[in-house]
Parts: sequence; C-alpha cells; structure tokens
Amino acid sequence: MSGQPRWAKTAQQDVIGQDRLARSLLRVIARMPAGSIVAVHGAPGSGRDEFVRRLAWLAGPGRSRTGDVPAGLHP
Repeated sequence: MSGQPRWAKTAQQDVIGQDRLARSLLRVIARMPAGSIVAVHGAPGSGRDEFVRRLAWLAGPGRSRTGDVPAGLHP
C-alpha cells in the first residue's frame, strides 16, 4: 500500500472536484476555536464520506476523523 487513499492517485489529483471546497472548509476550520466540531450533512449517496476522507487527507497527518456521533445530533 502506498499510504494514499484508494481514490487519490497523486497528491495533486482533485477527486470529483472536491479539493476547492475542502480547502475552503479547512481555512474556516483553522479559524475555529479549539474543541469546535464540524458536521457534514448530505443525502445518502451524496458523497459525504468521500468528502470527509478528502478533507482529512488534505489536512495532513495527526488529524482525526470520527464517525461516532450521538443519535440525538442527527435531524
């Protein structure tokens, strides 16, 4: 395994056009206070998981992605 996600052939590859949005969100996250939480909403099949994986990959090592959300937070 190369250490890259299965969908990233190169570091420069923009997966389904999400890099621009992901980088924009990373800039917003960088300005958030420590301990803040970000939620990504979307319909089933909308690409939420792939977007969050790309976001985490662009953020770099040492960042975590948690899918464990209390049921009360879902609308």
